[in-house]
Amino acid sequence: MITFYSAFCILHSELRILHSELRIPHSELRILHSAFRTPNSAFHIPNSAFRILHSELRIPNSELRIRIMTFSSKLIEKAVEAFAGLPGIGRKSALRLVLHLLKQEKQVTVQFAQALVAMREGIRDCRVCHNLSDDELCRFCADQRRDKSIVCVVENVRDLMAIEDTGQFHGLYHVLGGIISPMDGIGPAELNIDALMQRLEAGEIKEVIMAISPTIEGETTIYYLSKKIQPLGVQVSAIARGVSFGGDLEYADELTLGRSIAARIPYRS
Repeated sequence: MITFYSAFCILHSELRILHSELRIPHSELRILHSAFRTPNSAFHIPNSAFRILHSELRIPNSELRIRIMTFSSKLIEKAVEAFAGLPGIGRKSALRLVLHLLKQEKQVTVQFAQALVAMREGIRDCRVCHNLSDDELCRFCADQRRDKSIVCVVENVRDLMAIEDTGQFHGLYHVLGGIISPMDGIGPAELNIDALMQRLEAGEIKEVIMAISPTIEGETTIYYLSKKIQPLGVQVSAIARGVSFGGDLEYADELTLGRSIAARIPYRS
């Protein structure tokens, strides 16, 4: 048995994962649950509970140590939990960020918080392409220098940024907000497909580029959109797929290599 004088920070959602996905019995979970509900007092956690967290959930020992850390302030603890809720940020990194902010001038932290609040309250969807924007129209839709006859359809804003960073595309965009995935309960009605069709029916767009990830769900989405667009007489194309530059053929999967052969292009010296 191990005795600690601080609350074991494990959430109820994590307990549900332990039971439903890893089939850990309630008898073991009750030990963790009682520890979770015992703040600022001594409690005992058997070594078996820590072995579960370390071996089954692959939580490193460093994370386990930070989970049982004693915070000198409830405000610091809440700030750590807030940062730890971000993707890719563990409690150890969250604590480091919080302590860094405390070392800065008060105005720096205030400006940081104000920037987050302003972003959350001021950001909106572009009414045309559904990109993130400060105004009613995003900067791409408002730019008169962009080629308005070509629209690149992407799954999300991150994909839009990746394509724009290449500097090779100068048309407009349309963000679907996801892809068709029946397993996840996402159908065409949950995506920004109707808005895309309204743009195409206006008649100004001549080509639609499908820049969607080559997954089963992505291929399903491309197939659905192409069939829906076909009666409008708008050209539908997809981004090229094949062996990545610098990659070895022996490590390429059969589907990628096969498509590379089928979609071969003349060599330009």
